[in-house]
Amino acid sequence: CLRRLPLSSIRAAVLRRTSSSMTSTLGAEYTDSLERAAAALRAGELVAFPTETVYGLGAHAFDEHAVNRIFEVKGRPKSDPLIVHVESIEMAERLVSLSAEGLSLMRSMGTAFWPGPLTIVRDGRRPLAPASHIPHRGVGNIRG
Repeated sequence: CLRRLPLSSIRAAVLRRTSSSMTSTLGAEYTDSLERAAAALRAGELVAFPTETVYGLGAHAFDEHAVNRIFEVKGRPKSDPLIVHVESIEMAERLVSLSAEGLSLMRSMGTAFWPGPLTIVRDGRRPLAPASHIPHRGVGNIRG
């Protein structure tokens, strides 16, 4: 799984704010940077990327060592969960375990606001699904 992370996943996660009401993906001039970021993530390294307000520090969410490095580098307590950036509502649906009502709400909110500044905050008592693919309990909320 780590070696097959598609470039489209990175491209979808690397966004820049262009106005208060619109977010766009970075253009073709950033292809080299995106390819280097994807390679770094596949290699278990950390990558900085812009969000709407600050630069984020990211790792491959399925790489336990890399996720632990984020907590270590930031001095972040493991009780403060990280966000998983996803490229689509369908990807988010594969990662969360929600009731039918919760899935319906996530679909309508995601359709209205993704890509953009919407984070789905989930019940931390329920593991991300498939739990075997998310090795770290400190990874929990979803952002598109």
